[in-house]
Amino acid sequence: HCSNADGPILFPLDKRLDIAIESAEALSCMHSMYSPVLHGDIKPANILLDEKYLPKLSDFGIARLLSTHEAQRTKTVIGCIGYVDPLFCQSGILTTKSDVYSFGVVLLEMITRKKATDGATSLTQCFAEAVGRGKKVRQLFDAEITYDKKKMKLVEEIVKLAVTCLRLDDKMRPTMVEVADRLRRIRKALPKHKGESSTGSPYADINNWHIRRGKAQDVPTISLDEMKKITRNFSNGALIGESSQGRVFFKVLKYGPESAFKSSQEIDLKVEAIRD
Repeated sequence: HCSNADGPILFPLDKRLDIAIESAEALSCMHSMYSPVLHGDIKPANILLDEKYLPKLSDFGIARLLSTHEAQRTKTVIGCIGYVDPLFCQSGILTTKSDVYSFGVVLLEMITRKKATDGATSLTQCFAEAVGRGKKVRQLFDAEITYDKKKMKLVEEIVKLAVTCLRLDDKMRPTMVEVADRLRRIRKALPKHKGESSTGSPYADINNWHIRRGKAQDVPTISLDEMKKITRNFSNGALIGESSQGRVFFKVLKYGPESAFKSSQEIDLKVEAIRD
């Protein structure tokens, strides 16, 4: 839970939203273009942060590469307890909406700073019971990010989004494109305070956000030359996703399993210049 020997480390709402937005955009690209890729195991432990808190999706060991937009059936239920889509458990059918469900759980963790499962109790169950009994779900929020009315309302908007992701009827769940768009709008409405989102902030020593204990340095850094090589000079053959924020390439890297990485618009402009 992003803590050290002195207790929990401060982690502001803007940083949490930035991580959620980048992760949602990466998933939306994976789901949307060419041969869709389903991650199948979305959870905080598979969202790694670098030294600038930029997230990198990891552990594509059970990712599914689809040749069509149809669902993928499997006889073995995969994923992590607390995050896996209940419909997938029942039917064995994995879809893009399975990733959406898991991401909804991650959003709840983001605003509560609680684990998805705590013994026999799940975080989604706690929210469902609070709503069912007419209790205020605000009691479950992390006090660090809800100390004023404006932020409280924005956190409530995140809850509403998470709830739509967790709908049992997967047809009623949003797409990751829609999730990313709503998160961007919430982020835009977030008031800025002095000291937040700056390199000299008190949060600059954070290595992880409710994720694994490993350091961000465990995530390999890819040079531009190597990116050009493994993507065949950024050819469309290696492209699996595209959005207004950039493009996502998928490749088996020499130092690990399948990986997906996103290039920004700025890099894309440079790529076009290289091609020309």
